Amino acid sequence: MSITFYVTDLDTRIQSAPAPISPRELAAFRKFMREAGIETEDDPEGEPEELTYAFNASICRFAMATIAAIFGNRPDAIAVIEEAQFLGRLVTFRRTEVTHDVRIEVSQRLDGAGELDLVNGNAYAILEALQLERESVGDISLIELRDRLAEPSIRAGFTERFVEYRLPFFDKVAAMEPYEQTPRLVWA
Repeated sequence: MSITFYVTDLDTRIQSAPAPISPRELAAFRKFMREAGIETEDDPEGEPEELTYAFNASICRFAMATIAAIFGNRPDAIAVIEEAQFLGRLVTFRRTEVTHDVRIEVSQRLDGAGELDLVNGNAYAILEALQLERESVGDISLIELRDRLAEPSIRAGFTERFVEYRLPFFDKVAAMEPYEQTPRLVWA
């Protein structure tokens, strides 16, 4: 079993609607990412035939025009790309259940920190170091995380539990300053 830590924001309302894309555009996007040296992770919970359609991707480091061209510079795709970049979010690709259309949309996950997948023992050690309940699912605001990491006793707790090498991830998350959003560190 494992627990994954990542940053998300469920409170900020997304303005753009999911944009339909073709399987060829999705393949072109995957090719672009591979050529940029970035692997796209498929949804491990998805069914085998769905795996190529369900994943998140970071696009904030690329020029909007470059990404938009992959999707034919269509206004609906540009709206998604622009909002994801403005908010510093990942984009999500998924296939609808009923019509099987492929869509791109702004993700609830924030770009920049990535995610940290740990076996339960290490994840629980980190939660204990942060003086949080040993629950396999939970969340904390980035403001509260920042305050906790500023405490010397918390940082010492990482060392005492032999997980101090994971501090850079949490420091990076705590340093995030997303524009007008309410991000939370989530673990599940």
